[in-house]
Amino acid sequence: MRFALLAPLLAALLCARAGEPDPDAPPAIQASLERMRSAAATLRTATYTLHRQEWKDGQTYPAQVMAIKLRRPDDLYMRWTGEAYQGRELLYRPGWNQGRLRISEGALVPTVDLDPTGFVAMRGSRQPAWMASVLRTSQSILAGADVLSADPALNASYQDLGTVTVSGEPSHCYRADLPVGQDPSQYADRVLVCMSRRHGLLTRFAAWELSDGVLRQIEDYVFTDVVVNPGLSDADFDPDNDAYGF
Repeated sequence: MRFALLAPLLAALLCARAGEPDPDAPPAIQASLERMRSAAATLRTATYTLHRQEWKDGQTYPAQVMAIKLRRPDDLYMRWTGEAYQGRELLYRPGWNQGRLRISEGALVPTVDLDPTGFVAMRGSRQPAWMASVLRTSQSILAGADVLSADPALNASYQDLGTVTVSGEPSHCYRADLPVGQDPSQYADRVLVCMSRRHGLLTRFAAWELSDGVLRQIEDYVFTDVVVNPGLSDADFDPDNDAYGF
């Protein structure tokens, strides 16, 4: 099974502006990354929809769609709205519930509390639940970029793809081949990063790993309908909220 999430757009991005790669991040990419850093620094709350598809354990898992509320640093409420796991709800707050996720699968299934990095919570997912945070993912990209900037011996290769519309959001996109062989802390062998021209945060992140000399796509995350600092309250992260099913 191939990744189906926005596949036509992905093909266009990977073929666009196929000039010679730039060994250093071009100024336009650096400027967008710094704008994302500023946007992440001022974000306190957000609502958005995450479209996620991943490869794990030899298979591509079904695309998931989640309506998400986020409060800095890591408070998350998530509700699955797509075909996969429709109606599932998840609540996570650091320091609450002994650090466990609270998950409801619906009225007929008991609510459970799970270790966020345990086998059950991670089954079918490459990342812990908190990486559904647009803030966390943005910070992870920035941290990897900072490592590359600090060490000229690390040979990344960039292609600036210019402005691309991602699910209706004009975004600055670039592709980078990362020096995983030199620095195993780099996230993946290849990444695609798109940042909103409007709010500065991520609109898309995709990643590939080399397997037997062939690049395999392992992740595709698209962030849509992003509202920055909508003024969420404690009730939005309360399991006793009457609108929730915990």
